Amino acid sequence: MLYFSKTKVLFIFLAIFFASFFALPNVFNQNQLSNFPTFIPNQKVNLGLDLQGGSHLLLEVDTKEIIKERTENLSFDLRKLLKKNNIKTANFRVLNDSIIFSAAEISESTIKEIEELSISNTQNILQLSVQTNLIIENNNDLINISFTDEFIKQAVSNAVNQSLEIVRRRIDELGTKEPSIQRQGDSRIIIQLPGLDDPERIKSLLGQTAKLTFQLVDQTAS
Repeated sequence: MLYFSKTKVLFIFLAIFFASFFALPNVFNQNQLSNFPTFIPNQKVNLGLDLQGGSHLLLEVDTKEIIKERTENLSFDLRKLLKKNNIKTANFRVLNDSIIFSAAEISESTIKEIEELSISNTQNILQLSVQTNLIIENNNDLINISFTDEFIKQAVSNAVNQSLEIVRRRIDELGTKEPSIQRQGDSRIIIQLPGLDDPERIKSLLGQTAKLTFQLVDQTAS
């Protein structure tokens, strides 16, 4: 026959009492808890998505659009550079994330300026001491310019990290406790929101376009 000393029995009952005392809030809803005395704990256990239910969303960053936008920005600056150097071009176009045009007698100094232009245009996101982020090919005066694979990889990574921060800030507006927002792979973001069964509201919030407004300041006012 098992025998427990009175001290052990007392500790067992105290452990059961305190466990029940702190678990008590999970039995009642929030309105009922608000009427309880202040000395009673009112913090509930935060259940995960598997126990509590909620919303699970998988987002994917449009990486093709990122490179397309970078290429178009570069083409705009490139046109200005070629015009400044009085270089005549033909069939200037952006095709498959490349800038293609014909130009006769393009000098090495101009090529150097184009290489430097790529760094200023992209703000050197690689953070490396590289001379250029471009691949420049000259085949019988047909110029083909595209970004390096290393640059594309870093540009996509930066865009995903930036999107991750934007998602976190917007999810915080919902007031959800312990949301899970994680990066998956190269271009995806997983969002898990326990207790929030309204995925359409979340999609609407995440799909909002940021708005920046400017106001004129009356400097004559005291």
